Amino acid sequence: MTSIPHSADVSGAEFHAQVIQRSAQVPVVVDFWAAWCAPCRALLPVLTALAEQANGAFFLARVDTEAEQETAAAFGIRSLPTVKLFRDGQVVDEFMGALPEAEVRRWLKPHLPRPADGEVQTASAALGAGDYDAAIQHFEAALAADAEDERAVTGQIEALIRSGRADDAQQRLAQLPIQLAGGEQAAALQALLGFAQAAAAPADGDSAATYARGARQALAGDYDAAVADFLELVRHDRGFGDDAGRKALVAVFALLGNDPRVARYRSQLAMAIN
Repeated sequence: MTSIPHSADVSGAEFHAQVIQRSAQVPVVVDFWAAWCAPCRALLPVLTALAEQANGAFFLARVDTEAEQETAAAFGIRSLPTVKLFRDGQVVDEFMGALPEAEVRRWLKPHLPRPADGEVQTASAALGAGDYDAAIQHFEAALAADAEDERAVTGQIEALIRSGRADDAQQRLAQLPIQLAGGEQAAALQALLGFAQAAAAPADGDSAATYARGARQALAGDYDAAVADFLELVRHDRGFGDDAGRKALVAVFALLGNDPRVARYRSQLAMAIN
């Protein structure tokens, strides 16, 4: 086949340079195929066309498994076509079979540079540094570059919450696209918004003060202190706010996701309830 600038037939001898080394600069998609395989013949032009359209955003390496049996065996290829995506010398994603073009595009999307990458990076740094106004502005610029960039959508909502603009954040949360609205990020943002609202509410009584303090600490990222306050409510006043302490702990779990602290906090909650 005729090579084009952004794709090539790759032999076993060329694999290290063309795939492993090149993947340090750009994602490399490796299509393991064979001429006798009808689904391969259907998929190959799709991948080649996408590589042309991407104009260097990724490189397509085509490996003929009949000619390069050792390479195919080294990567455990048992079904054709098999497509693997390499980044920094490692396989980071793959699929088997001849997917339609739209599905291949969806598969590629998370691995390719996006128009808003620079603004998202700047905004995220500002958010981490506590410069919420700058974060909001840069997330807005990111959304102007790519209105569907979920990092910018959720990042701006977080910045709005942390800056005290709870009403604006609530409005944006209500407008989340359907693919985000039911996900873990949306749950975490809803939890964060709840803490912001609780921190701003008047605290009438000891339990309310404990709850508000825990909310402020969660909002500030001091989760150990926040959990201690919410556990105090679980132990001593389950009736406050219809079991608000336990619900707040569940919200902390949503915020932290896969953070290893969650297992410890869950254990502490179980002990407090029992």
